[in-house]
This record gives sequence, C-alpha cells and structure tokens, in this order.
Amino acid sequence: MTISFPYRTLKSSAPPRSLREDIYRAVGLKDASSHSGRRTYITRLANKGVGVRLLAELAGHSHISTTQRYIDVNAEQLRAAVELL
Repeated sequence: MTISFPYRTLKSSAPPRSLREDIYRAVGLKDASSHSGRRTYITRLANKGVGVRLLAELAGHSHISTTQRYIDVNAEQLRAAVELL
C-alpha cells in the first residue's frame, strides 16, 4: 500500500516513527504508541459504523478476532445498543 502525504510517500504497512508522531499529535493523541494509535484508529472507525470485516482489511489483520480485540467499547455505547430494542 502506498500512502501519500504532502511531504512524504510511504510504501510500507507502518509509517516511520516521526511521521506517526506527527499524525498522533494532529489528532490529539498525547504520548501515543503505534499500538494505541492503531487501537484509536480502529475504534473510531468502528464507532462511525465501519464493519469489522472492512476494519480487519484496513488494519491488515488476517483474522477478524484480532481486529475485535482492538475495538474499545464504553458504557455509553452499551446503553445505546440496549436502547435500540
């Protein structure tokens, strides 16, 4: 996969550390690691309704169960799900 940014082109599954830090800072993640950034990325997309199969593809996971472990769920989301009934 190739990702183009205004000042760099990446041809890797993981951006260089300095770029990753720039991205995390831009979205408000302080002291983020590649793992916490990945977790946030996947959780935010899941919260916007992106399905787990698509999330697994975007994350490069071979198994959906791996992706499911990255998705954080909070009490408000649980309440909202129950209210759908």
